[in-house]
Amino acid sequence: MVALIVLNVPAALCLGFGWWIALQKRTEGQERDWRHRVCFYALIAATLGLVLDLTFLAHGCTGGRSFLGPPEGIWLIVGRTNGVIWVLSLLGAIIGKGKVRSVLFLYLLTSIGANYLFMASTMD
Repeated sequence: MVALIVLNVPAALCLGFGWWIALQKRTEGQERDWRHRVCFYALIAATLGLVLDLTFLAHGCTGGRSFLGPPEGIWLIVGRTNGVIWVLSLLGAIIGKGKVRSVLFLYLLTSIGANYLFMASTMD
């Protein structure tokens, strides 16, 4: 469980920095176009995705089955929902505009890397 937290610290820091940038720009009162809003909604999706991802991975490493087989029941839905959210975050980072865009790309890279390393290290 400690490895899960440690590996996802960079992804969480990216999202924290993204929220800091987004909220700083909102308090300045600058008018935003649709591409800035897309990036903001992608940041919301990425945050929800990180929570779902950590929940899914924590269950996978403590559920007894590890990651040897496909998920079942609610965990299948959580995993697929997280995949859709990840793709929406990627599209938001591609289409969006602003400084949050680069932070979203960095989050997506660190999260997929952390997931791979964690799942590879916990395979039985």
